[in-house]
Amino acid sequence: MIDTKLHGRSLATDFPALAYTLGQARFDGLADQALAAADATGSPAGEWLLRMLVSFDIRTEGIPSRLSADVAALEWAIAQVHATPAPTHAPMLRRDVPDDAHSRPGAMLVPIDALRIVPVAFRLDAYLRRIAAGRRPQAPARGDQVVVVYRPAGRVHRIALSSGEGRLLQHLRLGVPVTDAVAAAVANGSAIDVGSARRDIDFWLGEGLFSQVLSP
Repeated sequence: MIDTKLHGRSLATDFPALAYTLGQARFDGLADQALAAADATGSPAGEWLLRMLVSFDIRTEGIPSRLSADVAALEWAIAQVHATPAPTHAPMLRRDVPDDAHSRPGAMLVPIDALRIVPVAFRLDAYLRRIAAGRRPQAPARGDQVVVVYRPAGRVHRIALSSGEGRLLQHLRLGVPVTDAVAAAVANGSAIDVGSARRDIDFWLGEGLFSQVLSP
């Protein structure tokens, strides 16, 4: 029997915006294939859904392939964050972290487990929110955006960033020392200046995206 659940949730539950974007009939056909592949291989159905979108010919339907792929990637990230166990305590770093703790040379920020950073080519954050609210929006406008999905405690949250902000956050998530990441952001135009980059980092700390500072 095919397991129609993903982390205890159905594919229709985890990919409502993709179903809306493709149309229910096309989504159901794709989901059936993904579920069959997952049942045969033991891999998550969500991963198969993303793979199948690469070869799924929807050009004749007027749906940009990048749009469907981006929607699926974002909803898969949300499903993964939902599936990550909530921490038993709040992250160590909040807005009251000492100002100099992450400014020391070589200091790195450790991200929480329930954090995903998804670069997309459309304004998807608002699009998904409208669908979740029961509205029937038109296709989202083109525009590079980085959507951050995170769960510092019980609830899953999302914020939309510019490409430059997303690049800075991704560098921090990958373990680039804070001072180096800030300097690179200013040099490549991701941040206007050091103060702007530092304000972004303070905001992310306040949102609970990082759990601790590692100093050399």
